[in-house]
Amino acid sequence: KLFRDNRLLGNIDYFLNAFLPYTELNIITNEKGAFTPVSTHFEPNCCFGFVETAFSEKFDFFVCDDLGNEWADHIGITTDTISFYHSKCKDVGYSASAFQDIVGQALKNISNLSPREYQLASKQAIWSSHYNALGVATNIPRLRHGTSVEDLLEAFGTTIKNPNFNREIYLVVNFISKDGLRERLEKLRDAEAFA
Repeated sequence: KLFRDNRLLGNIDYFLNAFLPYTELNIITNEKGAFTPVSTHFEPNCCFGFVETAFSEKFDFFVCDDLGNEWADHIGITTDTISFYHSKCKDVGYSASAFQDIVGQALKNISNLSPREYQLASKQAIWSSHYNALGVATNIPRLRHGTSVEDLLEAFGTTIKNPNFNREIYLVVNFISKDGLRERLEKLRDAEAFA
């Protein structure tokens, strides 16, 4: 729907309100970074490291759910909010196809913002483990912020029972600039040619 909205060029400012610029994303070189068996955190120059540094402290619980049957790369929980963070690092720019993977991942997992009890319970083992990827078993605990996985599961279950809880999805990307996007949209609106 986003790219078919014929009202977009008449509402550029409103559309751009959905983009939150972070200068820290300028140093991002890859999605997950490099890690070793003794790693206890993600590197600051990767999307995962940025997300954890920038957002984890605002939540009571923050967990890395990447790989396997993931709902999001990271999930944040407070008493009234569940937030999903999907991260993608690419060397491409302003085409709709650049968003295709990450938007598809987010759409596929929307229903998991309000999981059933058995679905939530199925996450205990993975969230209690350490992050393992690319054949490397690390010392990075999947629970990135919070007291325990048991408390996280209880908080998640309690939050989704609140009929007015907030559901948030964030797409964290390094491949687009808000100012650059504004410039291109304005050129489209004004029928100016550009590459």
